Amino acid sequence: MLKRILKAQRGFTLIELMIVITIIGILASIAAPSYQWGIIKARESVLREDLYTIRSAIDQYQADQGKYPDSLKDLTDKPSTNNPYLKKIPLDPFTRGDDWVTEIAPPDPANPGSGGVADVHSASTLIGSDGKTPYSWRVALLPFLAQKPLYDQYHFDEAWDSPENRKVLEKMPEVFRRLEEPAESRNASCFALVGSGTIFDGKKGATLESTTDGTSCTILLVEAKRNIPWTKPEDIAYDPHKPMPALGGYSYGGFRVVMADMTVRFIPSTVSEKALRELITKAGGERVEIKDFEQLDRPYTTESDEQSPPLAPVEEAK
Repeated sequence: MLKRILKAQRGFTLIELMIVITIIGILASIAAPSYQWGIIKARESVLREDLYTIRSAIDQYQADQGKYPDSLKDLTDKPSTNNPYLKKIPLDPFTRGDDWVTEIAPPDPANPGSGGVADVHSASTLIGSDGKTPYSWRVALLPFLAQKPLYDQYHFDEAWDSPENRKVLEKMPEVFRRLEEPAESRNASCFALVGSGTIFDGKKGATLESTTDGTSCTILLVEAKRNIPWTKPEDIAYDPHKPMPALGGYSYGGFRVVMADMTVRFIPSTVSEKALRELITKAGGERVEIKDFEQLDRPYTTESDEQSPPLAPVEEAK
């Protein structure tokens, strides 16, 4: 009888515990991705509704005013005879800001005052269950920069600035920090140019075949001094019909770029805006003399780099 009682009260064996833990791990590995995609799908649903709301307001503005709005702010300003088209601009559910990328209608020479904002897109590089990445490309590169443990600490089902992901933000790899930045800085120094005609035009990305200007003549990444944390899924919006965005700000006399063929070149501040825009487009058909821009063996130097102001005023992060 005593043996039966002792047998009934015995604990789990190590093998039994390992089996249970394995089963729990398998169930978690199945459930976690579903939960993650559920969060992303919910944000995508909100994004679709927000885009529909903004685009409908743009179309109504165009129908009433005979032109597109000069900016999204025009949609919230009260017209002389009607209520505002929008009470406020919706926030992007991914970036949690009103930093929408606007698409400008080409001006019509026969119609003065034409042009304006014809469409909007999310400024986020977060992409969801349609097979694209839901986080910054800088985070995505971590495993390839000998930072796999840091990559594994990132919570992909949470916003970039969630309490857990802020812990990753604080562990910024030196590769993303410019030498001139203080050690306590968490701001990125390298960004993609996102917008019409760039190599990051649209949500599907570019292929070698679509980069008809040639990879050696197309800018992939640019150096810019901005108050944007390195884990934030934000880059620099580029619009061929708007003034050039702020670039540079670290080196005297220009700034560095990474070309699509992975070479690093120095763009002098004396470069013409026309030539710079030609380097930004991936299929503009321009003929660029890339040899005119110095190729650097090292992305950064420490001896001759003197800080200089950017080519345009530095923009604060939203």
